[in-house]
Amino acid sequence: MSNITKYGDGLIEEYITNIYDPNQSKGIYNGKEIDCKSVSGAMLLAKQLIDNEKIFREGNPNKLPAIELPRRETFGYIGHGAFGIVFVKRVGRPGKSENLFACKIIESEDIDTKLHNEVYYQKLAAKENIAPLVYDYYLYKCDDGKSRGVIIMEYLNNYIKGYEFNAKYEELDKYYKLHNSQSPVPTIFKAVSKNLNLLESKLKELKINLPDFQTNFMINTQTYDVKAVDFGMAQPIQETMEYGGMSKKTIRKKKKKSRKMKKSRKMKKSRKMKKSRKMKKSRKSNKKSIRKKKSMR
Repeated sequence: MSNITKYGDGLIEEYITNIYDPNQSKGIYNGKEIDCKSVSGAMLLAKQLIDNEKIFREGNPNKLPAIELPRRETFGYIGHGAFGIVFVKRVGRPGKSENLFACKIIESEDIDTKLHNEVYYQKLAAKENIAPLVYDYYLYKCDDGKSRGVIIMEYLNNYIKGYEFNAKYEELDKYYKLHNSQSPVPTIFKAVSKNLNLLESKLKELKINLPDFQTNFMINTQTYDVKAVDFGMAQPIQETMEYGGMSKKTIRKKKKKSRKMKKSRKMKKSRKMKKSRKMKKSRKSNKKSIRKKKSMR
């Protein structure tokens, strides 16, 4: 019985671990023939990620290579969130044949639901080019009986975390001011702010609520593009949030009731005006009658 439950295409993990099983059918990824059915690559990748996770959990992140991978390293630490840790995985030799992937290992009580939820919202956002692409994902049952989720996704080259970007450009701004030069930083921050607002509005359009959004976005240091990067706590924007605590059904009822009340008020006003006109007409008629009687005398 396999320790792997595959959910994605079942291609990427074989490619990035360079494991091929000649007895299984093959698939093609990026022009290379790779295994579609074997779980060898998925198991190896999960074990490697767990080994790196242990180093991080033991409080030794310095033992992990940084994102800028040294020549001989294949794994590097990118960051971590509430439920998972993300590593960059190098495939091939540095240079032309090199491909980089971001691999996330997730641990949670309801891991199956958690994994599907995160992948669902990230894929939704990735279609709008506001999140990394998801290439593959699966569950790995460890020897201790616990299961972990693995997501293999696009590595965002030239992107850094929001707080790192702010710190970097604030220092640059200080440098320009110290040398009495015109700083480009305010213009850069303006461009980033605009892109950040666009990202938030797109997430709203997709009805995705990211409670920890302010700490989970990355900025491209060349184009100033902004992407959301952690969908571990993603939730749908509820109708209660969208409609001030009321459901759409309640809103429809209220609108219908409001229309009826407006119509009723208009009818009452119309009746009142008709009555008023009749009374005025009646008073005028009475006055004429009185004047006529007086003239006859």
